[in-house]
Amino acid sequence: MARRIRWLRVVAVATLILYVGSYYGLSRRGFREADRYGAEGFYFVFPRDRLSENVDLACYCAYWPLVQIDVVVGTGRVHASLPLHTLSK
Repeated sequence: MARRIRWLRVVAVATLILYVGSYYGLSRRGFREADRYGAEGFYFVFPRDRLSENVDLACYCAYWPLVQIDVVVGTGRVHASLPLHTLSK
């Protein structure tokens, strides 16, 4: 039983490290891209089409707690709004 608990702890810690590490990598890449365009907000995946918009939104939903912590701590930025493609129709 003790082995199983230890194994679960190792898996939980590894998952947490991957979660925070992937957020850090994706968000900082988005920050650099936002700086390049002079934007205040950032995208996890730049929205070139509907698929990339959906991927960006999924990343935002998955990383929302870390985005909020990053903003409160003062090291992060807010997520940019997605473009309104249907506005001109």
